[in-house]
Amino acid sequence: MTGGAQPDPNHTGPWMPLHRFPSQPPAEEPTVVAPYLGSIPPRPAPHRPLHRGRWSAARLGAAAAVLAAAALLITGLWKPGFLLRPTLDVERVQAGVTHVLSDPTDGYGIAGVTDTVCNNAANPTARPGSTFTCHTTIAGTAHNLTVTVQDRAGNYTVGLPQ
Repeated sequence: MTGGAQPDPNHTGPWMPLHRFPSQPPAEEPTVVAPYLGSIPPRPAPHRPLHRGRWSAARLGAAAAVLAAAALLITGLWKPGFLLRPTLDVERVQAGVTHVLSDPTDGYGIAGVTDTVCNNAANPTARPGSTFTCHTTIAGTAHNLTVTVQDRAGNYTVGLPQ
């Protein structure tokens, strides 16, 4: 070869031309893989936030706590639930006891019933089977009687004065 990149046309040995003809397939270029030598540090992984999307674990936990509290309040207060104890209106109970004692048609027909005080003037609990005491005066004499709650609706029975 003489003077550089051009081959000598008089050279009879095998040589590869510098240009390719259209009829020849392109020569494959070798791929060179450089090993990691420690001089260039690897790229760090891209930073990902602790939460993905709009709902993080803290938000989901807070939402679950709010829903649980709402469910507890709704079931505890609904028609009264376990948080509310239904009570009877003591004034209506006292009027009802006086009516049952004195009415000759629907009650005991006792004359002279006055000053009826039930459950020490506190609203009694309307729990079925619970009882409370009423104090009344019949013809000037003090008497006690027991009232038994029948159901949560507030129905009750009045016992005989003693």
